Amino acid sequence: MTDLERTDPGSRGSPPIRVLLVRDDREPAKAGPGFPDEEVGGFDVVTETTVSDGLDRLAEERIDCVVSEYRLPDGDGLSFLERVREEYGEVPFILYTDDGSEALASEAISVGVTDYVRKETVTEQSTILAHRIETAVERHRSRRGVETTEQKLSQIAAQTDDVLFMFDGNWEELLFVNSACEAVWGGSVDELLENPRSFLESVHPEDREIARRSMERLRNGEPDTVEYRVVTEDDEQRWVRGESKPIHDDDGHVSRITGFVRDITERKVRERELERYEILVEEVTDSIGVVSEDGRVQYENPAIERILGYDPDEFEGTTAFEHMHPDDRAEVMERFHALFSEDGPETDRVEYRIRHADGPWRWLESEASSRPDSALDGYVITSRDITERKQREETLRMLYTATEEFMDATDQVSVAEQAVTTMAEILDQPLNSVWLYEDDALRPVAASDEAREILGMVPTFERGEGLGWEVFESGEPAVFEDVRAEPDRYNPDTPMGSEILLPLGEYGLMGIGRTEKQEFSEMQVVLSRLLANTVEAALERADRETQLREQRRELERQNEQLDEFASIISHDLRNPIQVLEGSLDQARQTGEDEQFDRCDRALDRMKRLVSDVLTLAREGETIRDPESVDLSTLAADCWETVDTGDAVLTCPADGVIEADRGQLEQLMANLFGNAVKHGVSDEPSVGDTPGDAVEHGGQSVTVTVGDLDDGFYVEDDGQGIPAAERDSVFQTGYSTATDGTGFGLSIVQKIVDAHGWSITVTEGTDGGARLEIRDRAFDDCSSESPSSSGL
Repeated sequence: MTDLERTDPGSRGSPPIRVLLVRDDREPAKAGPGFPDEEVGGFDVVTETTVSDGLDRLAEERIDCVVSEYRLPDGDGLSFLERVREEYGEVPFILYTDDGSEALASEAISVGVTDYVRKETVTEQSTILAHRIETAVERHRSRRGVETTEQKLSQIAAQTDDVLFMFDGNWEELLFVNSACEAVWGGSVDELLENPRSFLESVHPEDREIARRSMERLRNGEPDTVEYRVVTEDDEQRWVRGESKPIHDDDGHVSRITGFVRDITERKVRERELERYEILVEEVTDSIGVVSEDGRVQYENPAIERILGYDPDEFEGTTAFEHMHPDDRAEVMERFHALFSEDGPETDRVEYRIRHADGPWRWLESEASSRPDSALDGYVITSRDITERKQREETLRMLYTATEEFMDATDQVSVAEQAVTTMAEILDQPLNSVWLYEDDALRPVAASDEAREILGMVPTFERGEGLGWEVFESGEPAVFEDVRAEPDRYNPDTPMGSEILLPLGEYGLMGIGRTEKQEFSEMQVVLSRLLANTVEAALERADRETQLREQRRELERQNEQLDEFASIISHDLRNPIQVLEGSLDQARQTGEDEQFDRCDRALDRMKRLVSDVLTLAREGETIRDPESVDLSTLAADCWETVDTGDAVLTCPADGVIEADRGQLEQLMANLFGNAVKHGVSDEPSVGDTPGDAVEHGGQSVTVTVGDLDDGFYVEDDGQGIPAAERDSVFQTGYSTATDGTGFGLSIVQKIVDAHGWSITVTEGTDGGARLEIRDRAFDDCSSESPSSSGL
């Protein structure tokens, strides 16, 4: 067909069109332009001249299109068309004739002609014929493809669990659906065929818009894949996946939509589990790795970067052993390889140190299984950072050791100093102090160097002052993360930012501070409280030890005193008793009154000794009821109770002193008696009691009681006390008088000691003796500058 032209069909991916031309060759002159006579333009053309030969050709070969004249030697084109339709169905058939009557065309159409082309004399007719052949064949192939698809769908539909469907192009008519829809959607096929869009009612309400958008894309000619949930009549929720594509008609419009829907619920469950697992692996704080049998890292999750600072890709390919501490490497390698031995454990857990990417060592705890995972091509090892736990263990160990040292402390101050050191060195809290409760106040007894540097003078807290007193009084520890925001802080301008205050029972308070506002970790608080409990127990123990030591010292003192008294009784009373015995014998023999006088003096001497011993044993041990005593009044009253003879008292003192009144009276009486006795005698005597001053010669003495800045003095204008004897006058039994007991100033010394005072002997203004009594505590006092503490 020299005038029949066609674009190469191979360029569209279709096989060449095989055309059967049936024509009457008896009148070749009638063959108009465009009548085919050979293969041209990509068409494969075969020619026959009769209906019979044309039918035989159709029976023998594949023919895509029949082109026939109307007039043929053994019939006409319409009879040929009828035979073709009867025997070969819908093969494209084009009637190509010069008879262009409307009646012929109408009859040809009624018989089932595909196209009707009139012969023309114009040269363009061959192009028209080629186009009609191509269009007819493509339509036929398309219909045949649809039929084949429908046939295959029907065959597959009965065997598959997928929902297979075919809708019209507007989703108005359901052309096909298999019974699998009942298992997926839960409704019946008949209901769906009756109401095609009813399937949307089973789509999860949250996913319906997804399904509608997919339907719209398909209606617009775009293939689509979508996943959404459906809810069955039993309220069972299932996931489905739909893959659909549109089918276009000859005009390019979407005529049908076909596809399938698959139940992917199990896959979704697995995906969700996998997603959760992936999130777990990615987000878990523990390191999860896969290593080969030689210890080479095959995989590490992102946690390795948080734990050790290595990028997972950087860590992979290395061996874990090369990063380990040398002291731990051999043991870890031995235990790791033991997992692969026949008698090795199924799992093993080991602790070791490994170097952080920035340099420092971190402690890890790793657990490995002896079962390899073929999917992962190695052994799974999970590791967690236990550095903080190891540090806590070490801190607790050090605290335990410190507890033993606390128990060795001999007094409460030593305990407080040990607490300050422990807080700084073990708890790593260098800013700290300890207060002990005394005289209704919390007094600082130990503080770290940093505390003294920052706070200056660590304050004493009187009752009700500051946060420290509140915590001490409540007995409950307190954490202040922002001290400056606390209205009850001790110092409004405190340099402290945060504090932990811990009561030490009835003994005092322990404080830990920081200059910046900062939150204390739970472990820091727990360890601080643990230390506070230890310090409180140590303070209690030290208190008991102090009491025991005082009791032992008191027993020792009493034993010494008993020995001293026994010596006095055995020695000092022996002489007057001997005098008394001798005088009584003489009196019996002679009856002289002088012997009886000697007996009386011996008895007086014995009475004074017994009285002084009792006073020495009774006075000066404890202060029972201290009170404010007017010194001038007390001196006047005591003067009246002492045998002072012609002596004179002057008392310019106008001070008030805190003392046990009864003991102070005894002290003053002894001083007065001693001054009167040794002041003017021809043979001065020192160290006796007031009762020793009975008779003496010489001139009268003047005794003066006056104030000192830190106490008072008693002075006389008598003979004075030699400097060489001033250190001995307070010793028990010391006396310069032949008839003195030597207990007077010894009693004074004990009363002074009981009050915490001191007494010294100096030369008086007029040459006599001056005894100065001072308060020792006053010497230790110093004015406190305002503290910058925040307590």
